[in-house]
Amino acid sequence: MYSSHEPIEKLPYPITFLRQVLLDIIANAPETSIRFRLVGELWELGFLKVVSVRDNGALMLNEQTRTFESIDLTDVMQFELDERLNGLEPFFHYDVSPASFI
Repeated sequence: MYSSHEPIEKLPYPITFLRQVLLDIIANAPETSIRFRLVGELWELGFLKVVSVRDNGALMLNEQTRTFESIDLTDVMQFELDERLNGLEPFFHYDVSPASFI
């Protein structure tokens, strides 16, 4: 778990950290949206709302297209939030370690 009282370093994070961020969004900041860059792909065009999180994946809602997207967390290489969340800054690209599979 990360804390709002500790500065967040700009290092590659394990997938477990990303999973905790998604769970924190659901529990404490449902208005916060996130977008991903998956391995071998460009950034998602828009931000997504977190609907649910499972062991190695997440169900997201694209409010612009009104469609659901399933994200495999092991494919995420970067993420970005649209609002500040527990020390994570908005519109900053956070790296996810590709070797940190669940």
